[in-house]
Amino acid sequence: MIKTDFTPDSIAENKPVSLELPSGDGVVITRVNGDLIAFSAKCPHAGGDFREGEIHRGRAYCPVHQWKFDLVSGRCVGDENYRIKKYRIQIVDGVIQLDI
Repeated sequence: MIKTDFTPDSIAENKPVSLELPSGDGVVITRVNGDLIAFSAKCPHAGGDFREGEIHRGRAYCPVHQWKFDLVSGRCVGDENYRIKKYRIQIVDGVIQLDI
């Protein structure tokens, strides 16, 4: 588990926050339809960094080719062969922790 500095109340709907893992990989955390979602910042299609893209209506847009990914299912809209990597979230002592 990776402990973050974020509380659930600090994450707003479709307003992402990001962090870097000890491995150097990026993670994005946002809220979609009230639920917290954490996913890899690296696009599985072109390797773009979602931290430089947009989050809108529960979808993440890759800044490289504007491919969009449904954040609930993780699937690419238009090509279901691509999925974003998602991380399980736990709230421990009021702080978000990620199961990495």
